[in-house]
Amino acid sequence: MKTVLVLGGYGFIGRHIVRQLQAQGLNVLIGTRAKGRGLSVGDRRVVMHKMLSESQWTALLTGVDIVVNSVGILRARHAESFEQVHHQAVCALSLACENRNVRLVHISALGLDNPLNSEFARSKRHGEQAIMRGNADWYIVRASLVEGEKGYGARWFRRMAGWPIHFAPNDARGLICPVHVDQLAKTVVNVVLSTRCIISANRRIIEVGGEYLFSLFAYLQHLRGKPPVLRIQVPAVVSRWFAYILDLFHATPYSYGHYEILKYDNYPAAFAGYVASSRTPRKNKVPAIARHADTRLYIGVSR
Repeated sequence: MKTVLVLGGYGFIGRHIVRQLQAQGLNVLIGTRAKGRGLSVGDRRVVMHKMLSESQWTALLTGVDIVVNSVGILRARHAESFEQVHHQAVCALSLACENRNVRLVHISALGLDNPLNSEFARSKRHGEQAIMRGNADWYIVRASLVEGEKGYGARWFRRMAGWPIHFAPNDARGLICPVHVDQLAKTVVNVVLSTRCIISANRRIIEVGGEYLFSLFAYLQHLRGKPPVLRIQVPAVVSRWFAYILDLFHATPYSYGHYEILKYDNYPAAFAGYVASSRTPRKNKVPAIARHADTRLYIGVSR
């Protein structure tokens, strides 16, 4: 029986991964920042922004065959930075996994190859690059917008969709490909269960999207179930400064990092040809490969 350590296993994405791994009969440990009496049997204390060296991960990986990293922060705090959580800790974890022959499955985001300058995007990109430079048995799962019950961002999208007036930055021209958290979790489980000999060395990045492509306005209308009374395109400069203010007060999921992401397409690269050949690219059914994450190991495109 394989033992899988899920970092952030009590979070929105992590909970679904844990549940599906357990359903497969795997021994699942949860990495959590809780301490003392907050730790349950099978929990291991993990404080990402403090675990910046390989030696800090070595003992934690004792008896572990596979690590799934679903830890991420929406905003930096005084005690933890994007650079620490998304880059330095991931770099140290990757090195520890390499030296202990532990598979590393890292949950990341689509769109990081675009010219994004926010600390959020840069740190996520640097974390991916650190993993790819190493020689661990690594796999990176990049997801588009993740939706599902109890998701912080998903709740806000539904709340906004219910308003009679919809707002969007006027430069938010990218298409999004929302994927349900269960579908994302199934993809991760497929990577965990696969044997190394099945996966070729050039297929380590898995891009995951859902069944439909939307503009931001179209997605809000889809959630609402009917067109809004009014749509307002907010000038880019106003959207940008509004994001800065929300970052300052840690309010809502809308941040400068996510404002940047909305400016570019956010769907698996395998869908690019499909979108380019379509006459109505703002809302399209994507190829069947995206609808069967439970039966396919690779969703979208991998390199």
